[in-house]
Amino acid sequence: MVTLLLFVIGSFLVVVFRFVAFGVHQDMIWHTVGLKTGYLELAAYGWPVNHDLTRAMTVEPGLLRELADTSGVRILARRLQGPGLVNHRQSSRLVNIRGYDWSVERQITTLDSKIRQGRYGRLPADALVGQQLARQLGLEIGSELALIASQLDGSIGSVQVQVSGIYRAADMELDTATVVISLERARELFAPDVKLAANNTDLSFLQSHDLSAADIDQLFDVTTSAAQVERYTSIGLGVGDYRQAEKVYQELRRSYAPPVRDGAVAAEDSKIYAPVIYFWDQLNPGIVQLVWLDQVQGEMLIGFLLLILAAGVFNNVQMSIQERQREFGIMLAMGTRQWTIVLQLFAEMLFVLVPATALGLLLGSLLSQYWHVHPIVFSGEYAEAYLDMGFQPRITAIVDPGELWIALASLLVPAWIFTGLACRRVFRLSPVQIINTI
Repeated sequence: MVTLLLFVIGSFLVVVFRFVAFGVHQDMIWHTVGLKTGYLELAAYGWPVNHDLTRAMTVEPGLLRELADTSGVRILARRLQGPGLVNHRQSSRLVNIRGYDWSVERQITTLDSKIRQGRYGRLPADALVGQQLARQLGLEIGSELALIASQLDGSIGSVQVQVSGIYRAADMELDTATVVISLERARELFAPDVKLAANNTDLSFLQSHDLSAADIDQLFDVTTSAAQVERYTSIGLGVGDYRQAEKVYQELRRSYAPPVRDGAVAAEDSKIYAPVIYFWDQLNPGIVQLVWLDQVQGEMLIGFLLLILAAGVFNNVQMSIQERQREFGIMLAMGTRQWTIVLQLFAEMLFVLVPATALGLLLGSLLSQYWHVHPIVFSGEYAEAYLDMGFQPRITAIVDPGELWIALASLLVPAWIFTGLACRRVFRLSPVQIINTI
């Protein structure tokens, strides 16, 4: 009875810990991924490491059609991103400038849900800034900003925008060093489209972007005697959820896998600008490291709990053998093989552990599902502390079949191992000595 109760409580705690950890990690991942990139992004080779405008990729209509026709892809968001300088009155800051298509981007990323003042962008001249950046520059809704940045060909570009919304993203980069503007203004600021006169003999710039001479010739318009290349730093792919994203990623990876590395040259410095499909973990390595660290800490706690459960099983089997020495001694004297007694002990433990584990997993799953529907949400100072650290101020759980099977295996495998260790005592029983004590 004690072992039954021990495993009901133990399996309940193990599955709750796993579902809560999985839910919190997915919440952390979606918080970061949803704010910045979405689960999938197509960008030039080396882009996740080197977020520089020089790694902009050529985007042709055929490429967009192929992505849009991929099963599971709901929408595409063209993006432009690069470093720049923001100026307001006498204050300036070096920031990361992101150019979004307002109507499309809000269907992939979640920045619109983080607006604290004003509204999300709608007009070409609208701009969004983080709460901390707004405080540093003295910005408010309607403030005029001047943005200055280096264009793709090395020229200096500038645009005027107006603050339409101030957000708090609980992300250090977004809150303190990012300005989000419309895609139209970003194209004006960065001038990503390369224009060359037909008689221009210096084509090294286009060739450095992995375009052959034949490709360059096709870019020239014979009527206007000019070449036009449409470029973006990345294309966000809108999908249903992370499971759907995995399927889409595997499908697109066949056509947009990373190219063979150019010798010892790192990806971020490579002259290869071929489009590559990136998954969320490649785009956000920081959140991967944070989740991994938290996962290790959680596994250590669960491992300690499993060790206690396994020790309880070991002690129970040892006590069972000790109390039933006479019974086993008589069985051995009658010719029963030792392995038969061992199998009997395993069957008895199976009869106890399986129902106890099933009941504990069921209760843990029900509680976790309740927390999934009704998460624990912090408020006040606790919420502010969580936001300052970059975490969502809530605890949620996700009932995942994969985590359920891991919990089941982590409970039963150590139990069987420690049962086997305890059963070694059966082979040391002496029928003669036991019968003499009767």
